[in-house]
This record gives sequence, structure tokens and C-alpha cells, in this order.
Amino acid sequence: MLFRSLRIKSVGENIELIFTCRTKDCGEKTKIEFKIDPQLVKDPTHTNKIDLFDDVGVVMKYADVDMLKQIRKLDLTNPDAILDLIADSIDYIYDTESVYQADKQSKKELKQFVESLPREASDKLKHFFQTTPKLQQTVKYTCPKCNANNEYVVEGIESFF
Repeated sequence: MLFRSLRIKSVGENIELIFTCRTKDCGEKTKIEFKIDPQLVKDPTHTNKIDLFDDVGVVMKYADVDMLKQIRKLDLTNPDAILDLIADSIDYIYDTESVYQADKQSKKELKQFVESLPREASDKLKHFFQTTPKLQQTVKYTCPKCNANNEYVVEGIESFF
């Protein structure tokens, strides 16, 4: 929401995006101007503290501007890029005896830790990314070519910049 406020103060509260009509035979591209008024969508199951297995867990960091750029360029077919993102998102790892700050570990060690996780633990990390709070706004318009009503969901901070 902070980025939303900064964007409104610096550039204005209106934004123009190009939407493509979803009617099968139309496909008309239309520039739509609308007022930025997104809602912060939170999943009640979301947490950044994740118990992975036994007494081992992680606390994840939320994306900053640099990480948002990394995510936007992420090649989902490249396992190394995904491992890098996960490793960069770890704040610390803990067990019953210690806390291991991620910034005190090498990237290689963090990636090895993530790679060695069992499937269930990997799914918990995936859930963190899927349920991270996000800005979301529904934009409705009528196609000027075919008069069809269209609805798009604009989401993620990068969509509003």
C-alpha cells in the first residue's frame, strides 16, 4: 500500500492499460484509463514462518523492489532461477538449537538447503509465494468494437506502476 501511495503522489491516481477483448472473434485492443483503487488481498493461511519438518523451519522475507524485478524476469522453466529466488527470500533458518541467519550463509549453502528439502517442505515454501499478500483491482469495460462486457483483474505491485 506504501507503493500505491507513492505512485499516486508522484504520478497521479489514474493509470492507462491496454486490454484485449476476450470475445472469441473480436480481440480488439483498447486503452482503458482507470483510477487506482486496489485492495490488499490477504490469504488467512499465509505466514512467513514455515515449519518445514521435525523441528526445522524458515522465516521468509517479503519481496523488496530488487526482488520484484527478479521475480518479473523469472524463467519458470529454469530450476536454478527458482532456487535463487527461494534462497534470496529466506531470512533465517531455525531448529531447536540454533538460528541461522541467511545473510551469514553462502548462496550455495542456501540453495543446497532448499534442494535437499523433502517434497512436503517444498510445497510449504510454494504456498508462501502463492499466498503472499498482493494488491488487486478489478477493471470492467465495454469493448468499443463488439460491445462485449469485459472484466480484468489487475494484480501485483508491478501492474500499478
